[in-house]
Amino acid sequence: MKKKWFGLCMMLLAGLMVGCTTNQDAPPAEDTLGNVTDDTQIEVSDISSATQIPTKLYYIVSANTQSHTLTLDEIAWITPEETDRLQELNLDADTDFPNGFYIYNETDELVEASFSDMAQCVYLDYENNFEPIETDISDFLQHYEEQFKTNAEIATATPYHIAIEDGEIFYISEQYIP
Repeated sequence: MKKKWFGLCMMLLAGLMVGCTTNQDAPPAEDTLGNVTDDTQIEVSDISSATQIPTKLYYIVSANTQSHTLTLDEIAWITPEETDRLQELNLDADTDFPNGFYIYNETDELVEASFSDMAQCVYLDYENNFEPIETDISDFLQHYEEQFKTNAEIATATPYHIAIEDGEIFYISEQYIP
């Protein structure tokens, strides 16, 4: 009887260990709305190598659907918990964070980048509870163009998590804003 219990416990333990291991091929860490978390690194594989590309947060200033390029403005997403950053920027945790975040745009410096053929694109479906939609480059740019035509002010003030390397966009995901 002891051997059965021991064997059963060992099988259960082995199953738990397998279930708790990380999957190196797993997609980027995302929250429930499909947004990549700040510390995410996007793995891009091609024939010659695999590279980890960090994401940064940007506004899209303009998009060229013909050349598949974006003009971007880097921004920072600051939360009330970042006390050192609050002091540095002279922000008040009680008054400057009505939605739980503050978007800080340090410079007006713009970055131009074109989409890699391997780019992963994600935008939020506003009509379907902000469900993330994975799509191709052309569909992503068409979606952005439609948003821009509907309301340019909102379209250019929507943050995107973007992984850029050597002037190429390998990942882009729209950030949900409450």
